Amino acid sequence: MRVAFLLGSSVNNGSQLLVEEENAVFRDLIQENFVDSYNNLTVKSVMMLKWFLSNCPSQNFLMKTDDDVFINIEYLSTLISKVDSHFVLIGRLICKRKPILDPAHKWYTPKYMYQEPFYPNYLSGSSGYVMSRDVTTKLYKAALSTSIIHLEDIYITGICAAKAGVKPRNHLGFSYQNFEIILVMGCKAEIVARDHHLDLGEIYQVWNQWNNCTTRIKPPTIKPSFQDKCP
Repeated sequence: MRVAFLLGSSVNNGSQLLVEEENAVFRDLIQENFVDSYNNLTVKSVMMLKWFLSNCPSQNFLMKTDDDVFINIEYLSTLISKVDSHFVLIGRLICKRKPILDPAHKWYTPKYMYQEPFYPNYLSGSSGYVMSRDVTTKLYKAALSTSIIHLEDIYITGICAAKAGVKPRNHLGFSYQNFEIILVMGCKAEIVARDHHLDLGEIYQVWNQWNNCTTRIKPPTIKPSFQDKCP
């Protein structure tokens, strides 16, 4: 398993120098020449698909998540070892979501970008999603001929997935829980990815709690089932 961080470019030469110095130490940064901004998250995610297909020829799965989310690596690795390595696109499924037409809203989508009354069902990009290699190929090919919108999860796992004939599916391990609930659930938490907007200290706190568990919920021992419908 390899972890990498996706970056666009910076107009600040000092910031770029720090990026290059960090990458010289850890070799875990992937960077391309586009402005690193919220509205370019879709460009960044398409870059991720391309880089994975070009540089990871023997890997069967790809996960995208944000850097302020706690990822339960142990549960994730066991989960993907129990599923088929084809036709996998799983995460927190969001259904029947209407485009937001308020220009002042962060997720505003003008009519010229998307004309349909509803988005296709898609997976939340905040908590993260997992795809198999064949699905990565399908989504990347679909993206090359599909007009971009700035909402990366809707674009990648909804619009491109629908165009490629891939169904995003729900898994209960990907969901939103606030920090306090994660700590209360502790060792009993059957999670792949939880919460959004965790700071570094909170991620360390959850990670330390999990690693100090004497008893944990058992990862799936049989092939998991996923839902095509929203929970």
